[in-house]
Amino acid sequence: GVSKVVLGQRHGCAIKDDRSLWCFGTNNAHQVDPSTEAWLDQPVRVAVGVKEVAVGSEHTCALLDSGKVRCWGSNAKGQLGPAAAGDLAPQEPALPGLATSLALADSRSCALLADGSVSCWGSDRLNADKYYQKNPPTSIKLDGRATQLGTSEQTGCVLLGSGNLTCWGQTYACAFRDYYCFDS
Repeated sequence: GVSKVVLGQRHGCAIKDDRSLWCFGTNNAHQVDPSTEAWLDQPVRVAVGVKEVAVGSEHTCALLDSGKVRCWGSNAKGQLGPAAAGDLAPQEPALPGLATSLALADSRSCALLADGSVSCWGSDRLNADKYYQKNPPTSIKLDGRATQLGTSEQTGCVLLGSGNLTCWGQTYACAFRDYYCFDS
């Protein structure tokens, strides 16, 4: 059976009970299967030993059983990792630790690490000077240990162990009460 499914704009992936990863859909940037650009209307197995998967517009990242992250697809803004160029075979971003969770947006990738910290890489729409740069994994300053992570292209949020919600990015996202918000 299938234990998890995620859908992006034009592609999706599923993790089967045996921890194999199967993806399907538009593959113009190798976001489904890095070995071909063909449209894949039938799921194709692209990895094994996968705990979690997340998809952006034209990229995919898998959290492996080892805690390492592997990403593939478009790297136009460094969402696979800054050392990669263009649409390449799977890349492992240089994270400062092992990951426990992933969150992806259009061309941005983030990982919650085992120590409760968060690293994000790729597009930084929050900073006009860095929007077109391929930003390396950067630690997000948090006031506590994160337990859950979410991101959009413009805002990131974590649930802290204290139960507080901390967000960074666009300040309009700071309209909610009872949490701390800051610009990254």
